Amino acid sequence: MRIAIVDNGIGNLGNLENYVLRTMDSRPEIVKEIGKAGHYDLVILPGVGNFSALSEKLSILRGELEEHLRAGGYVLAICLGMEILFEESEESSGKGLGMFRGRVVKIPTSSGLRIPRIGWSRLEIIRRTQPWEMLDGSWHYYAHSYYASTSEDAVIGVSRYGSLVIPSLLVKGGIVATQFHPERSGASGDLFANALKSYVRR
Repeated sequence: MRIAIVDNGIGNLGNLENYVLRTMDSRPEIVKEIGKAGHYDLVILPGVGNFSALSEKLSILRGELEEHLRAGGYVLAICLGMEILFEESEESSGKGLGMFRGRVVKIPTSSGLRIPRIGWSRLEIIRRTQPWEMLDGSWHYYAHSYYASTSEDAVIGVSRYGSLVIPSLLVKGGIVATQFHPERSGASGDLFANALKSYVRR
C-alpha cells in the first residue's frame, strides 16, 4: 500500500510514521503536497496543531485531496485532521474543508469535565458495517478540547465523556476520520489498522 502523511509543519510525526510502518506493512512518505491523483492509496491527515493554521495550510491542498478521492484514493484524518474536514470550528477563525456537515465546538466548561480530555475511552459502533463493527467496545486514546457537532450519517462510532456523546469514527466514501489517536491506542490501534486495511483493499 502506498501511503503519504501530510506534513502540517506543526507536530512531530514520528509516532504516526512508526505506527504506519508497524501496522500497515508500508513505509509512508512524509509530503507537503499530495501530487498527482492515483499516486497514493492512502493519505493521512495528522492530528496535532491549531484549526486556523491547519485550515490555511490544507486549503492549498484541497484540490489535490478532492482529486485523490475522485481517483479512488482514501484519506485517514486523525483528531484535528478530522475536525478540519468540518465546515468551521469555535477554536479559531478559518474555514474547514467542508467534507462533513457540521461545526466543531469546545467541550463546555459548564460540564465540569477536564479540558482537554486526555485518556482512554470505549468506542461504541452505532452503525454496524464491515469492517468497522470489529472495533465495537475497543478502547482508544483521546487528547482533545473540541469535538464535532454534526448530524452526519457518516458517524458510525461514538465515545462518551461525561454526558457528552462525541462522534469518534466517521466513514464517508473514501474518508475515514477518527477523534481518537490510533497511533497511541496500543492493541486497539492495531485492530483499527486491520479494519482500515480491509476497507482500503475492498
